[in-house]
Amino acid sequence: SSDAVLNRIKTKPGQPYSQETLNADLKRLYDWGPLATVSVDVKDLETGGFLVVFRVEEKPTVSKILFEGNREFSSEKLLEEIASSAGEPLSEPTLRDDSAKIFELYEKDGYLQAQVDYQIKPHPESGEATVIFVIAEGHEARIKKITIVGAKELDPDDLLGQMETHARSLFGILHTGIFRRDEFAADL
Repeated sequence: SSDAVLNRIKTKPGQPYSQETLNADLKRLYDWGPLATVSVDVKDLETGGFLVVFRVEEKPTVSKILFEGNREFSSEKLLEEIASSAGEPLSEPTLRDDSAKIFELYEKDGYLQAQVDYQIKPHPESGEATVIFVIAEGHEARIKKITIVGAKELDPDDLLGQMETHARSLFGILHTGIFRRDEFAADL
């Protein structure tokens, strides 16, 4: 509302004009969050004062969040992982962070070549937008063989037995052989 904008600015009617205050007001409005654009017009009045007009354009509100290409994780699971939600103002930095979180989820599950991007479908008549996360899962990285080199005093099989990371066993019955970065880092 206009009141919400006016409550965030220090420029007030009847006060002396200050470019510093005006600049701080613009920054405060940009940092606030729900505004896509902010500009200010200052006009000299013949009566000796200034007319200050703030022009703002709101960011669209997220109407819904959809996922395309996700087979490994349900849309409900992905919604739990991200910060964006329906009913909130659209934030591109948050969408970028959400894409990274989704990628990390896939990477932890062995999908090292997963790609996550997002699309914004605006609905100008309603001031809302649909967000679509487009996921290309790729294939799981599977370990065919683990070789230990340089062990002189220790049996390589004993070392392999201490590890969480395993090569894929016949038909994946005992070990799936899925490469997981966190397990591999712990094994090292």
